[in-house]
Amino acid sequence: MKLAASIAACWSRPYPTVTDARVQSPEPANWLQYRGNYAGWGYSPLERTDRRNVGKLQLAWSYTTGQTEGHQAPPIVNGGYMDVATPGSR
Repeated sequence: MKLAASIAACWSRPYPTVTDARVQSPEPANWLQYRGNYAGWGYSPLERTDRRNVGKLQLAWSYTTGQTEGHQAPPIVNGGYMDVATPGSR
């Protein structure tokens, strides 16, 4: 029941508009394009995970897409929403 309430709360939030300004200078918690930004960083600027504590990370959730091929596109994250492209656009 708590999970359903949590999911409903997430979906009730409006999806933040992606503007040219936000794509050019994304907020640290968002990943609005491939490789993160126009500089092509490929890493997150967030600082809570580093070389000292990365080994302590644990799986928080997972989702099975039903695809057996590899997922080659990175997720897009915007305002707490995550979009994932899958092989075959599923």
